[in-house]
Amino acid sequence: MPKTGSGAVTVFATADDTCCLEVANRKLIFLADVAVPLEVRTLDLDSRATALFVRMGVVEQFRLLVDGAGAFGAIRDCGNRNDTPRCWTYLRRLPSGEAVAYADEYVSLPLMTMDADYVYWTPGWRGVWRVHR
Repeated sequence: MPKTGSGAVTVFATADDTCCLEVANRKLIFLADVAVPLEVRTLDLDSRATALFVRMGVVEQFRLLVDGAGAFGAIRDCGNRNDTPRCWTYLRRLPSGEAVAYADEYVSLPLMTMDADYVYWTPGWRGVWRVHR
């Protein structure tokens, strides 16, 4: 409830869990639910219309980072990559899904931030890395 005691304003309602809220260019961008396949959706803050932003498929964990110039997702997954069963974490440009960075380890929800030139992230316990946007 707001501190003023007035009623809370519902921006949108969903039957599913939501998380990973980001706002850019008058759009709310969010993880639609925890179901498979994972979907990132947008909500236009003026019209309240929702739309699919990107379908991520089946992933173990996901983190979202958005600003007015772009969107990125950190995706943690396991499988048989390069013929060796193991786990990895990708930093992907959204909505294209293009991998811009990769860590050959299973990172528990990496921290991320960005500026006009770089995306900074923590893929593992060896410090903070950066990659060009």
